[in-house]
Amino acid sequence: MNQHTQTVKRLVVEALMLDVPPDEIGEDASLRATLGVDSVGFLEILTALEDEFDVALLDADTRIETTDSVAQLADRLQAALAGRDPA
Repeated sequence: MNQHTQTVKRLVVEALMLDVPPDEIGEDASLRATLGVDSVGFLEILTALEDEFDVALLDADTRIETTDSVAQLADRLQAALAGRDPA
């Protein structure tokens, strides 16, 4: 588990105002299929992560089609914090 996974889960719940405990969100579950996240919701999650960690996550490679789970978001966040490309 990535060290940021729990924070990502919490911010997903907060950004989307979900009535789901963060611990009930699976790390590898599809945000789209499991939580119904659309492109606007995905941007809200990214914005919440960027604000929390003061890091830029939104770029040409960051799309819900390629970053569709908590684990993928946490990996992208960890890579951004480390100053490298997660791909």
